[in-house]
Amino acid sequence: MFPCIIRLFVSLCAAVMEDLFLWMMEDEMWFSNAVDTLLVAMLKDESTSLHFKQPQNARSLMGFQFVNDILTGHPMRCYNIFRMTSTNFHILCQKISSSLNAKKTSAEEQLAIFLLCVGHGCSIQKLAGDFQHSAESIYGFFKNVLKAILSLHDEYIKVPDSSAGIHPLVGPYSGNYLFKDALGAIDGIHIRAIVKGDMERFRNRKGFLSQNVLAACSFDMLFQYVAVGWEGSASDMRILRWAVEEGGFDVPTGRYYLADFGYANTSKFLSPYRYHPYHLAQFNRRPRSSRYAAPEDLYNHRHAQLRNVIERTFGVLKMRFKVLDRMPKFQYRIQTLIVMACCILHNFIKLQNSPDYLFDTLINLESPHDNESSVGTEELSPQVIESLVGTEELSSTNEKTVGEIIRSNIRNSLWRKRQRTN
Repeated sequence: MFPCIIRLFVSLCAAVMEDLFLWMMEDEMWFSNAVDTLLVAMLKDESTSLHFKQPQNARSLMGFQFVNDILTGHPMRCYNIFRMTSTNFHILCQKISSSLNAKKTSAEEQLAIFLLCVGHGCSIQKLAGDFQHSAESIYGFFKNVLKAILSLHDEYIKVPDSSAGIHPLVGPYSGNYLFKDALGAIDGIHIRAIVKGDMERFRNRKGFLSQNVLAACSFDMLFQYVAVGWEGSASDMRILRWAVEEGGFDVPTGRYYLADFGYANTSKFLSPYRYHPYHLAQFNRRPRSSRYAAPEDLYNHRHAQLRNVIERTFGVLKMRFKVLDRMPKFQYRIQTLIVMACCILHNFIKLQNSPDYLFDTLINLESPHDNESSVGTEELSPQVIESLVGTEELSSTNEKTVGEIIRSNIRNSLWRKRQRTN
């Protein structure tokens, strides 16, 4: 008797559930709303019994496998992702591996995390998903590699001493021998910055927040001095004065760097003549027969052709390390150290003497980038240039006098040589 009652009850329940289901399906709007309400409740209320936990880092390809797949794959794929060849990757990894704690995570994986961040401006959250680590671990790896690369500063970035030879670009057979004492060029570049608090200090003349970075480079496109951390409103001359007096920028006696209009002309920093054409494009648009209206024009043209190496160096740097245009929301101090680390990596890659796409492609170009983030003084009026430079005196009267003598001798020699050939 009892089993019959149970079977009857089960049949009745099944019939009721079937009728209820058919009614729900007929009212599609009610059914859809009911499902949406259920999903929202599951997402909002983590304590409900309907919520289920799922691990975030559950990809089948782990971080070390991801790195190994890139390093052993197509060479151009490795270069595009890590911004250097696999050979240079392994050499760099060996140099910094002793500074990294690689017990749980290999040095290769930690370096790959850093290179992806600086090479592409990737966020910590994206890297956490790619490498299957928590965001805290990714940030820790990033800071460890950053510190290790900064420890290579004295090895890769240094001002040459007085025994430095004459570069072939200004050698006896180059046509630029009058500039034989030039070590390279200097300039400032503005790197976008994310700051809190007093933002106006970091707002440059183009209106965006930045840090003003002073750099000196050789004619081989190698950084010889880099000063980071200055706010965007600081003038180039103010930073240079600090670099010479306090920042360790010691130019050897009898040598000099080529500078633009933003710097005073001295015995150590040779600038062009103001109120005369200076841009390469200005000279290229003129017929060769009437290109130079005065000796100062000829001097400025030769000066610009040589000083352009700093523009090309900045171009390679920014094309390789996209973080300089898309800086993540790190502390400002970390942002400044990232710029320095990028300059060290730039020199490391150049000194390996191995094929590199960016160096090989852009080394002979006059202007490889539009320098959007650089606020040069060439675009300013002569009156504005006078106000910027005149208030930031760098040298003694003797240094300015010697600098003017050097510049005048080069100008006059260039002009006499041109007149003889014409």
